[in-house]
Amino acid sequence: MTPESDEGGDPRGALASPAPAATAAARDALRAGTVVPVALGLMLGIAYLGYAHLQRQIEAQHAGFVTQLQPMKQKIQEMAAAQSQTDAEIAKLAAQSQPPKSEIQGLQNHVDNFRGQEKKKKK
Repeated sequence: MTPESDEGGDPRGALASPAPAATAAARDALRAGTVVPVALGLMLGIAYLGYAHLQRQIEAQHAGFVTQLQPMKQKIQEMAAAQSQTDAEIAKLAAQSQPPKSEIQGLQNHVDNFRGQEKKKKK
């Protein structure tokens, strides 16, 4: 009797050694078939968690900016209103400070007369 055969003469020993190797290969293939999807799932999960964290940070910063901008918007509106009021006052003062047209015409006539007298003296 050889080590490859049992009492009945069947070569089971020869089948016994390749069977564990085939089983080990099948087990490795099964592990690889489950490890890769699990690893990909973990990577996608981690990436999603990072993305969600980043989104929360962006939303928090946005809320902070909006909070900071509100007083600035109010200040700009106040300054625009003050500028409008100042422009209105300047226009009112400019209208009040201009002499009437009749007075301007009278002064122009006086200047023209004075220039005419100088021309007569030069001749």
